[in-house]
Amino acid sequence: MHSGYTLLILSDRGVDPTYAPIPSLLAMAAVHNRLVREKTRTQVALIIESGEPREVMHFALLIGYGASAINPYLAFETLHDLKRRNLLPAKITAEYAEKNFIKAINKGPAQDLLKNGISTLQSYRGAQVLRPWD
Repeated sequence: MHSGYTLLILSDRGVDPTYAPIPSLLAMAAVHNRLVREKTRTQVALIIESGEPREVMHFALLIGYGASAINPYLAFETLHDLKRRNLLPAKITAEYAEKNFIKAINKGPAQDLLKNGISTLQSYRGAQVLRPWD
């Protein structure tokens, strides 16, 4: 990038009535496509920090539209809240639930890669080839 930054974090934390969030996928796609047009996309990693992603498809779409990493902070906070309110089995810690969530989320995009005939995550990231209706 022209400023020398190699990481851009797109976050919806701290929104209020003055600064309303836009959907993370829309923000991701807009920034990704702008960087592609400027021929600077390969010089920067795009990180999403959002309360929105919570299902496999959300993660697959964000990666498919350019996300290098995703921090689903609200999903993690929800797991910790469930444990705090004793809504998870006694044997399950919040950290274990987080680990299982991450494991499940990581499997989804990998399956979509195979379905679309793509061999690496790097080839999938930003390719905008995801067809959720298949």
